[in-house]
Amino acid sequence: MKEFTKADLRNRMVVQYRNGERRMVVGDVLLGDNCWCCLAQYNDDLIRIGCRRDYDIMKVFPKIWGYNRMRTISVGNGAKILWERSEVKEVTMDEVEEKFGCKVKIVKE
Repeated sequence: MKEFTKADLRNRMVVQYRNGERRMVVGDVLLGDNCWCCLAQYNDDLIRIGCRRDYDIMKVFPKIWGYNRMRTISVGNGAKILWERSEVKEVTMDEVEEKFGCKVKIVKE
């Protein structure tokens, strides 16, 4: 998937936060159930500025018609994802060894 930026967001697209909540893009606002957030509070890479990581945008869905449909988007039911954040998971050597159940030595390919 291509890298997605704040400039790529369009009215009626749906975004999903790291915490699973969804909001609809309406102008320069992300509209949710009884709440809203300005897109000005996001960097171009869709990371929330100066806030908990829970509100980083992790997925973007295509435009929908009707606010109520935002909550019914289900990837399992074939909903298309326009963009999804790809992250590298940081782990300690102890976590790797616990996962494999033995001592681990990192070698070059």
